Formats: sequence, C-alpha cells, structure tokens
Amino acid sequence: MHHYLLDSTITTNLSKCFKLPLTYKTIDVFFKCGLNLSDAAKELYIHRNTLIYRLDKIQRYISYDIRDFNNAILVKILFFIWTEKNNFYLKMFSE
Repeated sequence: MHHYLLDSTITTNLSKCFKLPLTYKTIDVFFKCGLNLSDAAKELYIHRNTLIYRLDKIQRYISYDIRDFNNAILVKILFFIWTEKNNFYLKMFSE
C-alpha cells in the first residue's frame, strides 16, 4: 500500500478509472456489498470470476487492491469525494 494519499499519478489514475461507467459501477457495487465478491457479482449479474477479473484490472490501473480492507478504505474515501464533487458540478451545470 502506498503511504502517500495525494500523489498526482495515483489521483489522476483514480479519476480516470472512476469516469469509466463500467468501472465506476463495479467499484460502487463492490463497496455497497461490503467487499463481498459473491454478493457483488450477483448484484452486477456477472460471474464471480468476471468480477475478480475486473478487480484485477482496476488494481493494475490504480495500484490499489480494493479487496484488501486497508486499500479499500483509502479508495472508498477518494471515491466518495470524487462522486460528491462530480455530482455537485453536474447539478450546477444542469440548472
């Protein structure tokens, strides 16, 4: 696990990752299912191995394995902040 929260490369990769609809949904559902692979796969209507493949791709891209609790906490916080920030801008520009 990295010991620096706001390294620009990591935050850039996280932001790019969160912008991808399939990746965003995968991360969102995985967190909502409490990091439970089987429950998340059912919720996403995909095979468990497909979810594992997606999580492996996410890990390679952002350098954090969100199946690991310590990594998941950090990514969840950044995911929440990114989502709130982007929802704010979407609401602001849609009015």
